[in-house]
Amino acid sequence: MLLVCLAIVIVPAAAAIGLEFVCGLASSRLAEVMHSVLVAALLALLLMQLLKHNTTMAPWVFFCVAMPIAVVGALLAARLESLRSGMRFLAFAQILFVVLALGFSPLTNVVFSGDVSAIRTTIERPRRVVMLVLDEFPTASLLRSDGSGLIDDDLFPNFSALASTSHWYRNHTTVSPLTSDAVPAMLSGEYPEASQTPPTVANHPNNLFTALGNTYSLNVHEAVTVVCVLPQCERSATTKNRGSSVRRVGGALRESVELWWSFAKPQRESSEVDFTALVDKAKDRPIESVRRFIESIEPSSTPRLDFLHVLLPHAPWQYLKDGSATNASGRSPGWEGVWRSEWAGLSGYQRHLMQLQATDMLLGQLIDRLRAVEAFDDSLIVVTGDHGVGFDNGEPNRGISKKNAANIAWTPLFIKYPNGDAGVVDDRPAQSIDVLPTMAESLGVELPWDMDGRSLLGAPAADAPRRLWDFKLNKWHPVSGKKYIELDPARFAEVLDGAPNGEIGDPLRLFRMVPRSEIVGLRYADLASGPPASFTATIKDSSQYSRIVLNTGSVPWADIAGVTSGVTANSYLAIVVNGIVSAVVPVSPNAPNSNSAKWWGRLLPDAMRDGVNQIELFEARMVDGRPQLGIVTSS
Repeated sequence: MLLVCLAIVIVPAAAAIGLEFVCGLASSRLAEVMHSVLVAALLALLLMQLLKHNTTMAPWVFFCVAMPIAVVGALLAARLESLRSGMRFLAFAQILFVVLALGFSPLTNVVFSGDVSAIRTTIERPRRVVMLVLDEFPTASLLRSDGSGLIDDDLFPNFSALASTSHWYRNHTTVSPLTSDAVPAMLSGEYPEASQTPPTVANHPNNLFTALGNTYSLNVHEAVTVVCVLPQCERSATTKNRGSSVRRVGGALRESVELWWSFAKPQRESSEVDFTALVDKAKDRPIESVRRFIESIEPSSTPRLDFLHVLLPHAPWQYLKDGSATNASGRSPGWEGVWRSEWAGLSGYQRHLMQLQATDMLLGQLIDRLRAVEAFDDSLIVVTGDHGVGFDNGEPNRGISKKNAANIAWTPLFIKYPNGDAGVVDDRPAQSIDVLPTMAESLGVELPWDMDGRSLLGAPAADAPRRLWDFKLNKWHPVSGKKYIELDPARFAEVLDGAPNGEIGDPLRLFRMVPRSEIVGLRYADLASGPPASFTATIKDSSQYSRIVLNTGSVPWADIAGVTSGVTANSYLAIVVNGIVSAVVPVSPNAPNSNSAKWWGRLLPDAMRDGVNQIELFEARMVDGRPQLGIVTSS
């Protein structure tokens, strides 16, 4: 952080001075002109920030206002020695900025906190502890779509099996939609004091790791937080995952540049530090993180904690149920801060569920590993999610709105107690801050700090509004004077309804989530043909389908996209691969006066073959209650 602060102060100034120096080699007059240009540019940036954040002017208006004032200011500075002298004193502001950043901001604890030691505690019933924290994981995604409130064991057999041996606290909510708040709250049993506090041990010294560190060996794999910094953690995979100091400084500098640009550019948008970048968050190949964690689980005759937080089923939703990667990036097509259409949200949900299936597969491998090292039956096993994610049309995916709050707030919590009985569905009120007190009571640990949460092994608490800490991306914010939203606990009923995921029992249901998609998996030759479509279409990067290589674990061809022309009303496009209908996707005009439209979908992989594949596009219609296909010509 010291290096980053120094770089922020020194590098831009050094670059400007270097540019003037190079100009001066050619001509002293050119150097003076360049100096005035730089002064004008910097003045314009300052003025635009003042206007951008303190007025409702359109960007082009405050640009037009700021530029002439900045030019006049630069000319005055070039002519008036007294003004230039005054401006030189502003150089001391850089020192002030560094002092404020290091001494009076969330960085203060990070930079100046001392070493953190394990807390001396007595553990009456030390058992092995295994904790898996998943990310962007709504409870509703696990459930059947028939309103039964049961886990969909066709789609998620391993979560269902875990529930059959665990206490499933179904009425469990997070305290924040933001990982850097939610995970430390879970590990400490304490509500966040403020949103977006750096998720470091300096800010959360009382936590699961410091509580067990004197007695337990620690095998800790953190993805976003830096809460375990004890010597035991430094010997675990956590340090390797954080990367070198050079990479960490580089990541913080990249984040600083992105944050600067979000402030500097004329467009107004939410500007915030993504703390996950500062700790080298691994969105890339999270499946490999789980597999490394599974490999690290070993037999142990002494108390041991195996902990993993992984960004699954977190976006980007790139995995099919067998773990094959589509190499998708970002959220999903149709997501631009909010879901831009019903299909945008539904296709995102489809991909989320497929990635959740891959997560289910990994959970099964983890349980198999624990059984193999004889560490399943008598261990305390906790599987949960830090927060959920929403897919409602017109709503953000992570920011809380009144419409999507139930899918973001309610997350799964499974606790398998040592040598516990058969599965129990427990609908008592539960929050993520209750996880650590519950673990402590199960192990017989008296934690020496006051917690906001309470053990779930005692009498159920009276239900009350659930607190969700504020987040800049929220559309729903707390009432004045409060830091959190209060969510009606009765909305748990929305969770139990589940979410639409096709017809129960249909093995292709996740590929049949839109109207007319019941034909997915059928042969084109077996379907009725009709007149050609009235619109044309093209496939993006269609050449890749002539060089497919199967069984490599990579399926970049699974996500198909393109553009139509001539669409005047809502239509459905069927993608036929080698004679098999592999996807049906909606196509709508972009605007009332436009007849072109982007389209996208995920292909059923079964029809694909090595080498060259034939991809054909058809309009999917319903005629007299029967599906009919009309050829779509290439535009």
